[in-house]
Amino acid sequence: MSEYQCDKCHDTKHILVGDSWERCSCLIEYAASIIYARAGITFDHNTLNYSRANVKTLYPHSPWIPDDTNLMLEYILESFEKHKLISKTFCLTGSATSPKDFILQCILKKALDNGYTAFSTSLDELIARNFQPNQEGVSGDVTMPNEFNRAAVTSVSFGNELQFRVGESFLSELIRLHKVSWKKKMLLLSTTLTEAGIYKKYETNDFKSLFTPLNPESVKGFESRVILLNIP
Repeated sequence: MSEYQCDKCHDTKHILVGDSWERCSCLIEYAASIIYARAGITFDHNTLNYSRANVKTLYPHSPWIPDDTNLMLEYILESFEKHKLISKTFCLTGSATSPKDFILQCILKKALDNGYTAFSTSLDELIARNFQPNQEGVSGDVTMPNEFNRAAVTSVSFGNELQFRVGESFLSELIRLHKVSWKKKMLLLSTTLTEAGIYKKYETNDFKSLFTPLNPESVKGFESRVILLNIP
């Protein structure tokens, strides 16, 4: 067994190429892993390559991703490569055992690999940060617009918060702020609730009107509602 973690550079993180020293691939990989971790990526990033075949290999008991959902996911991923960020809100739904979280992190990784900034949080964490008082006992400068202006792609999980009426209010505000103010930014929502479960838990008609099932018109510029993507 080698005494070094990297046999190429002997753990010096640099290798001599011709007459100059260059960063070793292990250092590049380490730097990338830090960026991925800061964005909330927890999967092995070497596996985060979306295709229906890859998803079926990793999740053999999950159903085949439907054609329309697959086309939308590919469209999102290709937008990063073309440096044409889709300024829309998507909501990925799927059970805790579905490949939903894997696919979500594939999207985040693709964004990072193409030079976009990204970060992940939960609705519970958002509520806590926005309500957290400062040393004087009053709310500080942490606001949702300030938080979400720091990244081009923001991922927010929801559906597990105990105070779901507060959660509904925050989620509605988040969706509306993105719709009105955050141009050239993508908002990714995710939940283990089904579409029917979302509307049952957040039961106001006004909230329901913010969402739309995936349809052929979803990618058009005038569609400003949250586009639902079911991951079976």
